[in-house]
Amino acid sequence: MVRSNDEGVAVEQSAGGAERAVREQVEPNVGSSATGAVFEAARSFTYVPELTGLRAVAIGLVLLEHNLRVFHGGFIGVDIFFVLSGFLITTLLVREYQQWGAIKLTHFYARRILRLGPALAIMLAVYLLIALISADNRADHMKAVLISGTYMMDWSQSLNHGPPGYLTHTWTLGVEEQFYLFWPLILIVALRYKLTIWKVLVSLIIAVTLWRGYLVYHTGNDDAQRTYLSFDTRIDTLLFGCLIAVAPLQRLRAVASRFPTLPLVIFALLALVLRWDSASMNVVGFTLVAALAAWLLVGAMSGSSRALASRFLRFGPVEYLGRISYGVYLWSLPIGLALANPPGTDPHTFRAFLLTSLLTVSAAAISYHFVEQPILSRRRFTRTKPAPADEHTPTYEVVRRFPERPAEARP
Repeated sequence: MVRSNDEGVAVEQSAGGAERAVREQVEPNVGSSATGAVFEAARSFTYVPELTGLRAVAIGLVLLEHNLRVFHGGFIGVDIFFVLSGFLITTLLVREYQQWGAIKLTHFYARRILRLGPALAIMLAVYLLIALISADNRADHMKAVLISGTYMMDWSQSLNHGPPGYLTHTWTLGVEEQFYLFWPLILIVALRYKLTIWKVLVSLIIAVTLWRGYLVYHTGNDDAQRTYLSFDTRIDTLLFGCLIAVAPLQRLRAVASRFPTLPLVIFALLALVLRWDSASMNVVGFTLVAALAAWLLVGAMSGSSRALASRFLRFGPVEYLGRISYGVYLWSLPIGLALANPPGTDPHTFRAFLLTSLLTVSAAAISYHFVEQPILSRRRFTRTKPAPADEHTPTYEVVRRFPERPAEARP
């Protein structure tokens, strides 16, 4: 049966032996044991505000990188987004397979369009309107809108075929959309033929890392954009998220729950020192950052709710920023570029950062409350009896917190 907890999120409970028998027939071979996070998410799940808080950390790093030169490593916020997306999407897909014995791709893609499309369309429409009214190089702006709207900015920028500076941040949306196209198909094949999914994922991560290393070696790192911005060289970060959704996590949870704050501190330091275009970053750096982001995610679900990191991530303003983080990401660069005009204005001052952040958060809040949420509340692409909770309820984090360790076992 399905009931609702105090936070209004669906919570599934076992309905007896018949349901357990059905689950045993369709339960996928995701690992060596049924203790992976996805099994816990499939059987009992509720809202985890810490995951929304992690989105706030990620978008905060991106804002700093876009607006303050001292934080040139803030691009690692994108890696946190990627790991979260891979984890949540895989959790939802495997849970659907466990409940129904199949994954309905048409519903999955429809939910993706409803989740990401409207906010992007509104931003691009406003951007294009302003560009047509006030810009001189209108053709470049129109080309940028077309590339962004078709989710091809990653290839456009990595192969130097697109207009520079306009909407270039939408390369991440291209990477994610292309991931949504191929990963469910691979997952369906792996589930159908009872492959060990975490082994498939590890193989893919190693292959992508080696491919990125080969490209750096082949070009002498003269074309860092090729390895930084492309789907084929950045997909390993999303795959790390998929991995922690299906792999046995006992040891990782034990470590992460003991040191839940450490990865936050490391990320803050990395934001000051990393450079996206360095050879070491492009060879193994992104893989290591993805692993650190995975640690951060597992720690957020494993640690005590009374821990400092958990309290910070659950803090009201932080959680709200995580809720509207998608809109913040969409609007941040266009607004920052607009404030850089007239020519000669320095967009990297602290004052410019505060003004950009204020306007960006305001635009994102309007988008969230008047575009994204109304559309998602009317969606009709969810199965019923029981309905698999979507990642949009209430802010698309629906996995259950890992059980806390006994008080006497905590440091």
